[in-house]
Formats: sequence, structure tokens, C-alpha cells
Amino acid sequence: MENKGLLKAGERLDDLIIGGIKIIQHPDGFCFSLDAILLGHFACVKKGCRAVDLGTGTGVIAFVLSARGASEVTGIELNPDTADRAARSAALNGLEEKVAIQCGDLRSVRQILPSGQYDLVVSNPPYRSLGGGFLNPAQGLAMARHETTASLKDVLAAARYLLKYRGRFAMVHLPERMTDIISGMREAGIEPKRL
Repeated sequence: MENKGLLKAGERLDDLIIGGIKIIQHPDGFCFSLDAILLGHFACVKKGCRAVDLGTGTGVIAFVLSARGASEVTGIELNPDTADRAARSAALNGLEEKVAIQCGDLRSVRQILPSGQYDLVVSNPPYRSLGGGFLNPAQGLAMARHETTASLKDVLAAARYLLKYRGRFAMVHLPERMTDIISGMREAGIEPKRL
């Protein structure tokens, strides 16, 4: 696979090790970790399902879901540089028909996507609440790790809005936030079924 001129200065191609998919990343920005891969394989993907990845980052989870049989995956990402990398990765891999990247705020999902139309919603949200641990001075990394732009409650509300009846939501998070997660899911009308 050639990069078709899609790489910008300082960027690199990383192998997703599924379906020959390559991901464009920048070492100074947010790069995917094992958590994203684990979530992409944990989520129940029914062949032909429509899915949304909230806070898609470089699009890793969206690409894994696509490789596992989702017919359409929309990734929503607030950081324009990261969203651009994800969109270019979709083009690089010839997945523009299956994976669409939207640069936008998941807190404004009502202006981006229709309600109740998706079989699966996934998210690898920021794990740390504000005041919880070192806040990285690099804005993109701070957004990815701390709830500077979206809280757990925001993620759950967006998921609830997007899911169709009997749809599924999957996320990866810290065990020490389990109480927040369970109570937040209950408040949002999402019942946890599998840990």
C-alpha cells in the first residue's frame, strides 16, 4: 500500500494488524493504545450494523469495527488535526464508503447525526475527571485523557441519543470509575450487560 501523498510532515503509518489497515499518526499528538484495540474486539458487531465511534481519535476503533463486519461506521472527533488524520487513514485504506469521519463535538451530536438510528455506539472516552492526575500541557493529549471537553455523562447521553431500540453501547474505562459508570449509565437509560 502506498501512502498516495496522504502523509504530512512528521506523520507515520502504523499497522493495525487487522485487514492490512494502516493508521496515520503523529508522535506529538494522540496515538492509539491497546485499549482502543481491545474495545474494537470487545464490542458485539453484527454483520451489516451501523455504528458510531464517539471521540474516534485516529479512527482505530472505527476501522476495527469495519473490519469485523459493520457496514457503516461514523467517527466523531473534536480535534480537527486528529479528525483529519482519521479521514486520511480512511482514504488511504480505501474505506471512505464504510468509515466516515465527522469533525465535531459529541456534546452537539443532535446537530450531527439522527436519533435512534444506530445498532452500536462505542467510545474510548477520556478516563480522568478534571483534577484527577497530571493534566498534559499539550491540548490534544489533555483532551484525550481528561474530561476537559466532554464528561462521562456527556458520552453516555450522546450514546443514548444515537442508539436504536435494542442497540448496544460499549466503552473502555478505568475500574476505579466503575461507580460513576454504572450510575451514569442508569441515569442515561443504558443498562450494563457485560463487563
